[in-house]
Amino acid sequence: MEFKNRTVKEIADMVCGNFEKETSFFKYRSSSYLTEFFQDCGTGHRHDGSTRNHWAAEALRQILAEPSPGQNAPPETFVRVIRTLMDPGDAVNEGPERKGALALLNTALAREGFEAFYGPDKQCHLRHLGTGAVAGTPASPHRPFTAAERQRRELLTAYLDGASEDELIADVLLPLFRQLGFHRI
Repeated sequence: MEFKNRTVKEIADMVCGNFEKETSFFKYRSSSYLTEFFQDCGTGHRHDGSTRNHWAAEALRQILAEPSPGQNAPPETFVRVIRTLMDPGDAVNEGPERKGALALLNTALAREGFEAFYGPDKQCHLRHLGTGAVAGTPASPHRPFTAAERQRRELLTAYLDGASEDELIADVLLPLFRQLGFHRI
């Protein structure tokens, strides 16, 4: 995925915290803190001592060049960069809802057809403006089940414990084959 140069530079300035201290919504990050930031995002980018915002912009370009899960979704690493950048605990000159930071970020992202927002989990997410699809890392298969998932599992277990082979074929397999277009079985 390729973003406009202006967008990449603006986000790089946010990562670096290149704003007046009194009015900035982003933490200032020196060389070692830039490296730490990108490590927190799960990347191997290490600041090389060059101009901070140029280096950060190049790191962002490399991240955006990574494979993405879909045409209208940025790479997973970029989603982690935005989530780390917008951590409520890093709020500067504003509250943890980060309204000022969010407004600046959304001005840049809108050029590319994206919008950042905070979800109920208090994490920053990206949404494609055209499709409304939310980009993000897929749910871990090792995460705890939600209450609805536990209930479905219990219902499925109860059904499978009591169903005969004939019931399983009639209730599950035949309707599935019909959905797939196999009408003669």
